[in-house]
Amino acid sequence: MAYPTPKIIYDPGTGATVVTPTFPNIQKPYMDNFEAVRHDSITSDGIRQSITERVDRVRPINFETVPWTDMPMWEAFFAYAIQGGTFQYYPDGTATAFATWQLVDDKIAPTFVAFGLSKFVMNMRLVAAGASSA
Repeated sequence: MAYPTPKIIYDPGTGATVVTPTFPNIQKPYMDNFEAVRHDSITSDGIRQSITERVDRVRPINFETVPWTDMPMWEAFFAYAIQGGTFQYYPDGTATAFATWQLVDDKIAPTFVAFGLSKFVMNMRLVAAGASSA
């Protein structure tokens, strides 16, 4: 069984643009990270009160082998997404199931792997249903 190659669809204002990586991403087991924005106060008696603003689902995506020929496609995507734009992420680019995400990262730094190949990691936050990217 082949590992599925994902697909990303985003709209930079000029129409839907599709990102189709040459090689699939490498990732940890199929479970997202959970990050809470929470405020705790503890009394002198040790009683804790927690106020939770939200809980985010964050998915790290590792692309270990990105051909340099793919880099202009990724550069255009990151120029859009790093500003907070939402995008549709299809874990399997041949399927119809997707979720809407935003980048958590405020910096993407591709690194050298070998001649003709780079790698990078991006962290995505699941966008709640009905939320906008305004």
